[in-house]
Amino acid sequence: MTDEPRFRGEASALIDAPADAVFDLITDVRRLPEWNNAIENIVAGPGVLSERAEWVVTMHPPGLPRWRSRSTVRLLDGDARQFVYASTSVDTNPSYIDWFWHVVDRGGRSDVSVRWHGYPLTLFRRYVAAPMRRRHLAREVPASLHAIAAALRTTVA
Repeated sequence: MTDEPRFRGEASALIDAPADAVFDLITDVRRLPEWNNAIENIVAGPGVLSERAEWVVTMHPPGLPRWRSRSTVRLLDGDARQFVYASTSVDTNPSYIDWFWHVVDRGGRSDVSVRWHGYPLTLFRRYVAAPMRRRHLAREVPASLHAIAAALRTTVA
């Protein structure tokens, strides 16, 4: 692993739902396709989400080919509502993205922030895949935050 990411991004939203409900949705791996349009389906998930737990999804962002991605939990802190995991393709490519989620209670509403740091470690990933993925994530993540809010409007209401 390298110390400095080759690309990074962040997005945030104020969601009109309780912080615990938002955090529960974000950390419910089975529900990822409900709010993340780039995830086509869940291939394998953990029985219980905990640190070092893994799950595999089929990724299919619009305009890109499908691939399988494995995510591994690095931090799951329900009290602080922080969720950190690393995602990598299931092939032998060492490239990965670290994801940092944080949900803060704002009196019945939730301030949700997500950051990502990409580490494309091969030449193809660095010069071809990463620039495309960076552009896609700049659109996908805000759309996912909007979808989280929409999912919780129907769940919490």
